Amino acid sequence: MKLIKDNAGNVMLLENCRDGFNLFIRLSTERHRRLVGRVNSKNRRIHIDRDPAKHLLNKANAYGFNHHILSNAKTFDSIIMHEAGTGKLYQMDRNEMLSAGDFLFFKQQGFEKQIFLKREWIAQYQIIQPEKIKQMIAEKRLGI
Repeated sequence: MKLIKDNAGNVMLLENCRDGFNLFIRLSTERHRRLVGRVNSKNRRIHIDRDPAKHLLNKANAYGFNHHILSNAKTFDSIIMHEAGTGKLYQMDRNEMLSAGDFLFFKQQGFEKQIFLKREWIAQYQIIQPEKIKQMIAEKRLGI
């Protein structure tokens, strides 16, 4: 297991798994870790789950992504977002996300610096090919 600290005192934990690693974050204000995603090093993708009931910033109709992880990534170029409830998958380029997103920092609540992307922007990256959807779901499962 590898530990990486960000400027706010949050800790990223990297745990090896098949074809990559699981990426966790432990916020400076918490004792437990949260799964950020599963990185497939071979295909240079990270698989991230988003549940609108938990992760959606309703006021902006946007999802947040950890800015430190996106801007310092060396093992992935592409983000595969699995949206719970809808079953939709999206494939976004890391650099495009950094360019298009808006910053919010909820330090009072203890959260890390995040970049938010509106669902309307994310929608253009929906994966609609059935074979590619199957491939992405299978790739995510291999990381477990």
